[in-house]
Amino acid sequence: MPHFIKLGVDIIDPVQITASGMDPELLAEKYGNSIVFHGAIDTQNILPYGSQANVHEHCMEIISKLNTRGNLIVAPSNNFMPGTPPVNIEEVYRTVQEYNYEI
Repeated sequence: MPHFIKLGVDIIDPVQITASGMDPELLAEKYGNSIVFHGAIDTQNILPYGSQANVHEHCMEIISKLNTRGNLIVAPSNNFMPGTPPVNIEEVYRTVQEYNYEI
């Protein structure tokens, strides 16, 4: 990541928190002042298998950890997987709106 930042890259896409070295707190601590994060909403476990409450909690956690200076574009870490309940996708957008409203 430091090499990309040095080259002028200003956004990382995707942030896939289930991948090695992609812990949201660690990313924010190390690179939060230098780069924008895009993604981070878990499309492998939370969105396809979690409840709406799980999705809401996950989104709030990701936003609070990665959005250290308005540098997070909330999005799925990958494409929405087939079979993902539409209510869970809607919950991502609802949660983002709620969070933005509270700021």
